[in-house]
Amino acid sequence: MTSSKRTPQQIRDDRNARRRAKRLTDRRDRMAKHAAYDLVSYGPWTNGTPDATPTRVARHATGLYASYLKGHDITTAEGAAALRHVLQAKGLPTSHLDQPSTAA
Repeated sequence: MTSSKRTPQQIRDDRNARRRAKRLTDRRDRMAKHAAYDLVSYGPWTNGTPDATPTRVARHATGLYASYLKGHDITTAEGAAALRHVLQAKGLPTSHLDQPSTAA
């Protein structure tokens, strides 16, 4: 019978790795939300709806924080989540995010 006992150092290393991953995720989320806020607040609008898209949010966030991201660009999925958050926080409709985009 072999036991898989872990040393205190291994436990500590795993816990620290989880904390680092959480901080990285939170940091990327804040970057994407900042870019989404910029585009919604100061970007163009059409028919009472901001023209911001998840792709534009991701591109804007990557442009703002390229030196911090070091080649690991903000993804469109992160941009979509950030845009949805900002639109909901501002009380704007998010229904257009659920529809597939027809613009290239």
